[in-house]
Amino acid sequence: MKKFIIYSLTTLALLSGCSTTKPVATTKPVLDTLSMKQIHSANYGAYPSNYQSSVRQHLQRNLLDYDSAKIEFYMKPVKVFYTTTLAFDGFLSAFKSSHEGENWAGFPVYLACVNVNAKNTYGGYTGWQTYEYYFQGDTWYTTGSAGSSYTCTHAAQSAQSKDIYVINGATHKLKIVP
Repeated sequence: MKKFIIYSLTTLALLSGCSTTKPVATTKPVLDTLSMKQIHSANYGAYPSNYQSSVRQHLQRNLLDYDSAKIEFYMKPVKVFYTTTLAFDGFLSAFKSSHEGENWAGFPVYLACVNVNAKNTYGGYTGWQTYEYYFQGDTWYTTGSAGSSYTCTHAAQSAQSKDIYVINGATHKLKIVP
C-alpha cells in the first residue's frame, strides 16, 4: 500500500509540472484607431448621379399612397464614412468595407437626405420625416427615418466645410484620430 501511495504521489508531482495554464492578462486591449487621413483617402466610388430615381423607386414600392406623397430632395449626396460594429449587418450585407478592425467595419459611402410627407391609412398626412439613403456605386441602403434629421444636419455642415462626416457606430470599438 505504501508503494502505491508513493507511486501515485510521484506521478501526480510529475504531471503537475506539465501544466499549460496561461497567465491571466492584466493589461487592457489596445483600441483600434482610424485616422482622418485614412478616411479621406478611402475609395468613395463614383458620385451617385441617379440617386433621385433610386429613392423614388424605393418610396414608390414602400409608401401607402406614393402619388400623394410630398418628396423634397433637400441635400445632394455627400461623402460620409460610416463605421459600425459587426453585430449590425445592414451595411455589411449591402456594402463593401474599406477598413476593418476587431468587431468593427468602416464604409466610405455617399449620403443623400430626403424629406417625405406621406399619407397614412386614414388618408391624413403623417408630417415631414427625414430619410437617410446611403450609396456605394450602384448599391444603396436606407436606415429609415430614425435620427436622420441629426445625421443629415451634421453631414450637410461637414460638406459645406469640405470635410467628410464620420458616423462612428462602432463607438466603443474604434477611436478616430486626426
